[in-house]
Amino acid sequence: MGKRIAFFIFTLCYFNLFSLETPINEIQWKKVWSDEFDGNQLDSTKWKYQIGNGYWGNDTWIYGWGNNEKEYYTDREKNIAVKDGKLLITAIKENFEGDQAGKKANFSYTSGKILTKDLFAKKYGRFEIKAKLPNGGKGLWPAIWLLPNKEEYGIWAASGEIDIMEGWGSKPNQVAGTLHYGEAWPKNIHTGKEYVFKNSDVSEWHEYALEWTPGVIKWFVDGELYQTQSNWYSKNNNEAVNYTFPAPFDKEYYVILNLAVGGWFDGETDEKTKFPAVMEVDYVRVYDLEGGYDENVKKPELKKETNNKQELNKNLLVNGDFSNEDSDWQLLSHFGGKGTFEFEENEENKYLKTQIEDGGPNSYSIQIIHEAPVIKGQWYKLSFEAKSEENREISAKVGGGESRGWAQYFANTYNLTKNMGKYISVFQMGAETDKIAKVEFHGGLSNINFWLGNVSLEPIDNPDEVLQSITKLPLSNGNVLYNGTFDQGNLDRMIFWNIDTDKSRVYVKDRKLVIKKSNDKSKVAQTKIPLLKGSTYQIKFNGSSELQDEISIKVVGNNKENIYFEKNIKLSKDFKEYIYEFTAVEEDSNASFSVETASFKDDIILDNFL
Repeated sequence: MGKRIAFFIFTLCYFNLFSLETPINEIQWKKVWSDEFDGNQLDSTKWKYQIGNGYWGNDTWIYGWGNNEKEYYTDREKNIAVKDGKLLITAIKENFEGDQAGKKANFSYTSGKILTKDLFAKKYGRFEIKAKLPNGGKGLWPAIWLLPNKEEYGIWAASGEIDIMEGWGSKPNQVAGTLHYGEAWPKNIHTGKEYVFKNSDVSEWHEYALEWTPGVIKWFVDGELYQTQSNWYSKNNNEAVNYTFPAPFDKEYYVILNLAVGGWFDGETDEKTKFPAVMEVDYVRVYDLEGGYDENVKKPELKKETNNKQELNKNLLVNGDFSNEDSDWQLLSHFGGKGTFEFEENEENKYLKTQIEDGGPNSYSIQIIHEAPVIKGQWYKLSFEAKSEENREISAKVGGGESRGWAQYFANTYNLTKNMGKYISVFQMGAETDKIAKVEFHGGLSNINFWLGNVSLEPIDNPDEVLQSITKLPLSNGNVLYNGTFDQGNLDRMIFWNIDTDKSRVYVKDRKLVIKKSNDKSKVAQTKIPLLKGSTYQIKFNGSSELQDEISIKVVGNNKENIYFEKNIKLSKDFKEYIYEFTAVEEDSNASFSVETASFKDDIILDNFL
């Protein structure tokens, strides 16, 4: 048999916004980068042009930058110019022939977009931009924003986006500041707030500023603080839980200035939209905090709403076992999907089976829905059993209905196999209490049938205990070791790892596991790992020891008698990769993986366990 593929994942999610209204006292900022636009052309040592109307990679064209924008960005002086100490970004209504996925295409608008990617990027600081925006009508979309220089937590929006300022052409008396984060689209989330001008509008000069420190991001207009955010999260589908806070906003980001036309944000232009439309920028200044930053920050605790109470460990879903075929669940195939549902019963349980003729163009083209109340601040455990005719994905969501703007409180993707498996997710409700929230399972995009049963949504008060108790079935990439990159969970970044030694000698530094030199033995291990008889597994990790110390890697069965893998490994001075394989000779539902050391002469550094 081949290496095991993934069919299980669970996640620890926070969907909430926490506001700190007290500004940082006695802030001392020092300027580290700026552009005053004093020359007669764009400074190529500071800025790059972005050309085109969409992303083009892997033979896939994403029209309008994923936002349905209509402009074509150029590097022409008529679209981007530096004059009289100002940057001018001009949107023009004209017929323009540009490139679209390697082919010529006609566009009705041109404009400008510049960025500092790979030239300047900053983690934390104060960003100040003085700008005058067009007051030209519907469909104009000026923006000042930040993106990660490297997508280290995953593709958009898992690695985050910070919008310092976005403006609506149709609403010239206001702007907005927004964060985008969570998981990769479409499981991303955004939180933000609008600023309304009292006696002016965007067509006058205003200073838009962002103060970004570990765990806290603040937005200002003309020195007035109007928004503070300090609660977000980031998660990769190949990992078990969220990256440690304040991810994803703990990496370097670059600056973007642009003026878009059309798109989802402000809709399409109309006969009243004025062209040419000009966005003027007087300066861009970036400051650093004197004395540096304290990055040892905890995620703010979200207080549980006390007006509503729910009995712990009680299933909120009526007929979660599908014993009654005529109530409580909505079974839908729509939005391009086509299929039916039936019920199957074995000796112990009853399951809902999908009969999919056409999975449709979206995951939600096939839906299984149940209403349930979820309370702000309460932790929940979503669990269910499922299998499929062939390997496939399904997704689950807990969210609001139309009155909540289809808000997403929790979402996750699960990898099903032919074997019936139990899947468990843990999340905290971060939005306002929703007494008619919807628990949804989405099975579109595939024609492969699947079975669903024993669905439960339970309020809990011990999320960490639930996480630690769950069998570590393979993640999306096939990995059965969780948090092998030591960058997830709480501040110690050691979630899922058990330490059998003095904990002061075993810790995470720079997102790597450090075992301090000692004359004593030490052991770091994970348990509850399932192995399938005859399956081949690969052990992969990076490690080093300056004095080439030795470690022992073991995979031991639940009864402690079966040793599936054992090897003493002499580490190199250089931080390098080690790869080994073993075959499970028995079926085992609770094997353990361990790294052990005896007396050793120097620190051992380990990372990237798979």
